[in-house]
This record gives sequence, structure tokens and C-alpha cells, in this order.
Amino acid sequence: MKIPNFLGVLTIAFFLTQHSYAQQPPRRCQQSLKSAKIYYPHLDILTKTHKKEILKSIESCVQPNDLEARYYIGIMQMQINDREHPFTNGYRIIDNLSKLGYAPALRMMGILSKNGEIPGPPTITYTNIRNAYGWFQSASDKNDNIAKYAVGYFKMKGFPTARNQNYQQAIDYYKQSTSPMAKHWLAICHYYGFGVRRNIFMGVKMLMENDIPNSKNLLDNLIKKPFTYPILTADENTIINNRPPSLTSNFYSGKKRTFQGNILEFDWSGQKVMRKIPISLNLEHISGTKANLEYVLYRGPLTQRKVRMQNGANLFT
Repeated sequence: MKIPNFLGVLTIAFFLTQHSYAQQPPRRCQQSLKSAKIYYPHLDILTKTHKKEILKSIESCVQPNDLEARYYIGIMQMQINDREHPFTNGYRIIDNLSKLGYAPALRMMGILSKNGEIPGPPTITYTNIRNAYGWFQSASDKNDNIAKYAVGYFKMKGFPTARNQNYQQAIDYYKQSTSPMAKHWLAICHYYGFGVRRNIFMGVKMLMENDIPNSKNLLDNLIKKPFTYPILTADENTIINNRPPSLTSNFYSGKKRTFQGNILEFDWSGQKVMRKIPISLNLEHISGTKANLEYVLYRGPLTQRKVRMQNGANLFT
């Protein structure tokens, strides 16, 4: 939707919200809540004055058992965040609604946790991915559409721990959600073969049908430069299949040594090699744990990045 037309829709919705004060309370509340829903995905482009008007229109008729209206009051207060409507007041509303099991509030608690916006000691916020995952899972269990996408995303990337990484489970959650972002990541799974047999055609088709900037930008990039998995040598496959959890041996000794090889970039499961980047590494021992380092990183047939660290850069502490 073009911005001028979109702003026109918001203007009409805002007018209806203000005008509805003269109508009967039930209809007024219904219209106010409807307008709040229209504004909700686009709060970042609204002025604080507009947000206060929306808040006022809902507060004037909210009932104690109207969880949806209370939810939007909490959201608006967190968005306004001034002396009259501090963030903490809105947060307490959302927190209380989450304790009642209200799915949108559970999801919002996950978003606040993920973004490090849970109120803590003065001037201190913290990010807790583990808590965020728990909130999203709780909201998903109550069939929250966006939370199902969020849980799938966490499963795909391996959050909060690598043990949680599971493409098949991520795909299951994506399929349960109608969120455009869920379709975006499901398309990625098909295109790259994450958790399913690789199907480039299906991945591209899903991106074409998904009318959001993320999918359009990715599709443009894939059309310009289609992805192909790198070809690995027998030695590289042997190393990958028998690699230890970590390198503990001292691979460097002597005055000077040159290493030629490749940096292998893996997918989130640690099973697929996504990129193979040639690198040349020169180490020159000085004394103790001090050494000079020079490396050349080749990013393409005609481009390279050459870096030299001198004067005894400490490489081994």
C-alpha cells in the first residue's frame, strides 16, 4: 500500500475514533477498539498526540473483563512512555494479562524479553532469550499465530541453546502460522533444503507469492546470484565428518609458517557447508606468545582483503 493512501486510511480511522464519542457507549467502544487494531501495526509513524487520543478513546469505556481493550491500553501506555503514561504502567497491564493466560500478552512478554525491555532496577534492562522462548511457546500453545512463527524461528536458529535447533520442528511451526514471515522462512527452508529435500522452484514460488519486503529483497538477490552449495574435496569432507568439538592442539610452532586453506561457513544445524572462502595465513613468531599475522581473504575472482597485524599482536592468549 502506498504511503499517501495508507495515511488516508489512518486519518479516516482516527476521525471515526474521535467522532464516535458522541455515539452510544457499546458502539463507541467497538469503534475505538477497531481503530486501535488498525493503528497497532503502524504505531511507529504516529505522533504521541495520536497515541494519547487512541488511549483516551479506549480508556473511556473499557470494562474490567475486556482483556483485549486492556491489552491495547497497555500497549499504548508503553508506546507513549511519558510522565503521565510511563512505560512501567503499560508493562504491568501486559504482565497481569499474561498471568491470566491472554495469548497476545504472552506473546508481547516474549517480544519485550527478546528486546531487553523488561523493566528491572533503575536504568537497567536485560535480554533473556530463554525467557522469551518460554513466553512465545506459551502463546503458541494458545494458538497465537505470530507466536507460532516466533517459536519456529527460534527452532530454526537454535535459540536459546544449540540443542533447541531443529529444522523439522521449525517447519511444523511455520506451517501452523499464517504470518507472512513464517511463509518467508518456510520458503528459505525449501530453497536451501533445510529440514526438507531441496526444492528451488518451490522456494522461489513461495517468495514470489509472499508480498513483503523481506521476500522481495531475497528473491531479487537470488535471481541476480543463485545460490549453489560449494564443492568440497575429499580431504575437506574427511575433516568435516571427523572434526572435534574444539581445537585443543598447538598447531603453530617454529619461526614462520604459511597456511593455505578455506574458511567453511556452516548453516545453523552445523551440517551443511554454505560457503567456502579461500584464505592464506602467514604467521611469524617473535617471542613467547607474540607473533605477526598476515592473512589474505579472497571473496571473489578479482577481490581480496589483505590484513597485516604487526608489532607483536598477541594471538595466543
